[in-house]
Amino acid sequence: MRKLKILMVAPTPFPGNRGTPSRILDMSQGLRRLGHDVHVVSYHLKTDTPTDGLRVHRIPKIRTYKKMGPGPSVQKLLVLDPLLSWKVWQVSKAIDFDIIHGHSYEGFLAAALTAKIRRKKLIYDAHSTLVGELPTYDFINIQFIMNLLDKKVPEWSDYVIAVSDTLKMFLEENKIPPEKISVIPTGVNIQQFEGHNPENVKNIYKITKCTKIVMYTGSLANFQGVDYLVEAMTMVFKDYKDAVLFLVGNTNEQRYKEMCGKYGISDKVIITGERAFEEIPQFLAAADILVSPRTECPGIPQKLSNYMAAGKAIVSFQGSAKIIEHEKTGIIVENENVKEMSESIIRLLKDEEQRNRLGSNAKYSLLGKYDWNTLAEKTECVYYKLLSDK
Repeated sequence: MRKLKILMVAPTPFPGNRGTPSRILDMSQGLRRLGHDVHVVSYHLKTDTPTDGLRVHRIPKIRTYKKMGPGPSVQKLLVLDPLLSWKVWQVSKAIDFDIIHGHSYEGFLAAALTAKIRRKKLIYDAHSTLVGELPTYDFINIQFIMNLLDKKVPEWSDYVIAVSDTLKMFLEENKIPPEKISVIPTGVNIQQFEGHNPENVKNIYKITKCTKIVMYTGSLANFQGVDYLVEAMTMVFKDYKDAVLFLVGNTNEQRYKEMCGKYGISDKVIITGERAFEEIPQFLAAADILVSPRTECPGIPQKLSNYMAAGKAIVSFQGSAKIIEHEKTGIIVENENVKEMSESIIRLLKDEEQRNRLGSNAKYSLLGKYDWNTLAEKTECVYYKLLSDK
């Protein structure tokens, strides 16, 4: 098979310490390892995460836009996304790409006119639904527009890559033919999470050897459900004294500091602020239990794949437990059931053997299914199929 020139459209800071930019980076690097020439068009913002030879083309620097977290804004829609569309056009004139791969709605829409004019196949990488995600942000929510884009963007695309079976079902309910959809979940590079010393983080934060660590990593945005976790931990601390909660993430830090103060657990909670992705495996290595408190997620949270790759016991609400098997690779809890979550955490804190079994099962369940070497090959197959149809 010939090697391809691929244009990835990333409507996000790139690289970034959250799910969407991580998916784009890992997918692009996986395709590059297969020998393809991958170019990414993205916003001006980035973290220091290495991109390992990828060609990244950025929009001009917008000094008034510094948001690294997810979610819409007026400036993003009226300034950044039009600039992204213009950058896609400029890059496509300089390089004759074989295929264009647009991530999320904004990535697809930014590339749509270029793909039509230059007669290139355009893939829509569906990470979520607007009707499911947009209402969780403090932004204008127009139901008609959300429904229209949820239906029309997949319809306008040449092919759809969905991140989960749940999202595939949603697309089929919107009359997208199943033969036009492939499920390629968000995976993980397992080797990134191996060989880390758990004592490094414990020493930095002066955690004693007898203290157990319950941890959440990722965005602290409202829709992530961290409120439920904090509430659950108030019950955990009453029953299990030698435990601490780590919140490793950005946004809303002050809100959770105030919440922990209100519950009287500030001395038992460590809020680290945003950490570089390279540090996350170190934090996960130090944890005894990892928690995913999000109640709704049509895709697979990147944090969940990271948790599993770290080989640690996981407690997750049902809505974000897409790739967990209950009592085999983690503990699944009924959505919003804070009491059940606290009881599950306490049970695992008291049972080291079960923690080790669940963590080991979780890690090895990823191999050949959710590792990015496998998923990049699946993405490559989609490209070849689409181009052969052309």
